[in-house]
Amino acid sequence: MNTVIFPWGPFTFSVLSLSFSAAILVGLIAVIIAGRRERLSFQRIIDFILISMVCGVVGGRLGHVLLVNRDYYFQNPEQIIRLQDGGVSFWGGFLLALAVAIFWARRRGYSLEPYLDAAAPALVLGLSLGKIGYSLQGKAMSGAYPWGVLQDGQLVHPDGAYAIVLLMLLYFYLNRCYRRVHYKGELMLFFIVGYGLINLVVDHFRVLPAVWWQATAGQLGSLVMILLALVYMIGGSKVYPSSHYFARKIDRSPPSRLKSPLRVLWGLLFIAVQLYPYFMVNGFPVGLTNLVPLRFLIRL
Repeated sequence: MNTVIFPWGPFTFSVLSLSFSAAILVGLIAVIIAGRRERLSFQRIIDFILISMVCGVVGGRLGHVLLVNRDYYFQNPEQIIRLQDGGVSFWGGFLLALAVAIFWARRRGYSLEPYLDAAAPALVLGLSLGKIGYSLQGKAMSGAYPWGVLQDGQLVHPDGAYAIVLLMLLYFYLNRCYRRVHYKGELMLFFIVGYGLINLVVDHFRVLPAVWWQATAGQLGSLVMILLALVYMIGGSKVYPSSHYFARKIDRSPPSRLKSPLRVLWGLLFIAVQLYPYFMVNGFPVGLTNLVPLRFLIRL
C-alpha cells in the first residue's frame, strides 16, 4: 500500500515502505540473536544474511516476472526493477536463496542447517510485519460478519489480518518447537509446511487471478513446497548424505512455567500492535466501530 504517512524533502514514507523496513530490521535482529544463541560465528551469520537477502529479492522478483505477469514485463522491461510498485514471489526468492546458501555452505565446509533454523522464526516475524503495509485484497463476504471491512459499499475479508494472526501463531509454534526439535533443520521444514498452509488458506479469501483450475500461483507454489518438505521429513534419512544427522536428537531445557502466561500476554499484545496500523489504513471491522469503548482508538 502506497498510502503516504509523511513526506520529508524529496522522500516520502508510506505504510508499505515502513512496514517493509521494519520487517527487514526485526528479521535481521532475530536471526542474529537466534544464531548467537546457537553459538554460530557472527561473521558467518552476517554472510548468510547478506546472501539470503540479495538472492531473496532477486529470486522473488524474477519469480513474479516469469510466473505472474510475464507478457507485461517482456513488453516493459524497465518495469522489472521497480520494486517499489510491488510484485515479489516469496517462493521464488526462497528457492534461489536456499540454493545459493547450500552452495555457499558446501563451498566453505559449513553445516547449513543451524543457520536455516535460526532464520525460520525470523522469516515468519518479518513476513507478519510486512503484511501491515499490504492493501486490502479480500473477497466479498457471504454474510454480515463483524470482522468484515467496508470497501466500496460491501463487506470484504481482511486478508492481511488473517495472515498476520496465522503467521504469529506459526511464530509462537516455531519458538515452542525450538526446544523440542529432533534434528537441526527441522524448524525450517516446519516453517515451509506452516507457511505453505497459511498461503493456501489466506489466498482462498483474496481476489487473485487463478492460474490453474481455481488455484492461484501462490497456492500452487505452496502446495509443491509442502509436499517437498513432507517427503524430506519422511525420507530424509535416506536422501541426506549423513544419516546420523537425522538420528541426533537435540536436548534443550524447557521454559519456565512462570513465563508461559507472560508469553501469551506478550503474544496477544504483539498481534494487536500489528493489527491496529493495518486496520487504521484499510478500515476497521464493522463490529469494532459499533463498540463505544474502542471508538476513540479508531478515531486516532
